[in-house]
Amino acid sequence: MFVPNKEFVAVEVKGVKTKSGSLIMTDKEHSVANLLNNRYFLFVVKNLKETPTHECFQNPLNSDLTFVKYETNIKQISWSTNV
Repeated sequence: MFVPNKEFVAVEVKGVKTKSGSLIMTDKEHSVANLLNNRYFLFVVKNLKETPTHECFQNPLNSDLTFVKYETNIKQISWSTNV
């Protein structure tokens, strides 16, 4: 597991087409946000269809945002052969 030094910060950039909407954090992004706490920033660009604005959340897991965990199972089909 990567453990950054105390000077390291991370910024995740997400975009939303309208003035408000939903966004998704991957499990890896969520884990890093949890690890870095105040050194993790979520930069959200809103209203991409018209006049973009932005909002920045430091430590988004401990902010006004409410994250809900969703799990999805994916079926992958592969074909193999010998040569």
